[in-house]
Amino acid sequence: MCEIVSKNLIRIRFILSNRKKLTDNTNTNCFFLDINECSSSPCVHGTCTNQVNSYTCQCQPGYTGTNCDIDINECSSSPCVHGTCTNQVNSYTCQCQPGYTGTNCDIDINECLSSPCVHGTCTNQVNLYTCQCQPGYTGTNCDKDVDECQSSPCIHGVCSNLLNAYSCQCYPGYEGAQCQLDINECLSSPCQHGTCIDKIDSYSCNCSPGYIGRDCDTDVDECQSSPCIHGNCSDLVNEYRCQCFPGYEGLQCQIDKDECLSSPCYHGTCIDKLDSYVCECSSGYNGINCETDIDECSGSPCNHGSCINKVNSFICECNFGYIGISCDQCKGNINFFFQNIPNFKQLSVVPLIFVNINIFSLKRSIISLTAVVKTFCFVFLFGVIF
Repeated sequence: MCEIVSKNLIRIRFILSNRKKLTDNTNTNCFFLDINECSSSPCVHGTCTNQVNSYTCQCQPGYTGTNCDIDINECSSSPCVHGTCTNQVNSYTCQCQPGYTGTNCDIDINECLSSPCVHGTCTNQVNLYTCQCQPGYTGTNCDKDVDECQSSPCIHGVCSNLLNAYSCQCYPGYEGAQCQLDINECLSSPCQHGTCIDKIDSYSCNCSPGYIGRDCDTDVDECQSSPCIHGNCSDLVNEYRCQCFPGYEGLQCQIDKDECLSSPCYHGTCIDKLDSYVCECSSGYNGINCETDIDECSGSPCNHGSCINKVNSFICECNFGYIGISCDQCKGNINFFFQNIPNFKQLSVVPLIFVNINIFSLKRSIISLTAVVKTFCFVFLFGVIF
């Protein structure tokens, strides 16, 4: 017995090629017309396979459902690990978060692959990188040389920037890595005879007395000013010494030595001379120092007597019959009687004997007897002894 499967068949087409033979348990042969359920194209996104009273859809990739009318959501499995999934037909696309790549945004982009750190070590991070710069470099990419001179490290000098370093060209008078040290120009002891005072790039010397010059190396010639007025100068350290010429004394030989200070003139007045003296002797003395009493008796002033020397004088002790300072007068002096006689020469000491002499011839007799006898001073005149 044959049974029509589909009651809703609108159109029956008899296709011999689709004829099937149904065999039942009774081996009854029955022929029927199979309705093509695929004729209505039920599979929206797929291939329809007709079956007896049914069909199956072989869906295109990306679709599902009985009729392949359901788009498979490939994003349902959250395939985009670090991104946003956009569903597509039989596929999906991932809009990756920054720093990620790959179909499923599951690959961390290695920002260090481009070697961005010029002078440093790159560390990859999510959507960025960091650079560990080598000493002397800075910047995001370690591409900037650190200016070590920016902090003005050279206190007294000019700074030259180097790689991770600097060098200082010190101004004159300074030294040290930062030109922070004042060079002590006194360390070499330049002041030979004085105290050194350190200055910037120089020194000054406070010279000891007696020395001059930049380094106190010149002995001051104290003799240059000719201090020894009357003598020879010997230069010493900070002083001089005068060797005075004879007759002078004093530090500068400025004093005329007073040779009279020792009172050399025993009996006289001392007159100071240059390196000598002169004595003006008191009356009765002579000699260089007026030390000699003049012997007034040396000239035998006592004609008829003994001479006694005195200071600046003498005394005559007259012989018997004589008088006068020089014992040159007789006690009986006849000069009185003849003082008015023309051409009468006064008798000095003439012993005369007048006996019965004519007065008119007395002059002649006296003159003739002047040098006769000088032993006795007796004058007999008119029988009278004078």
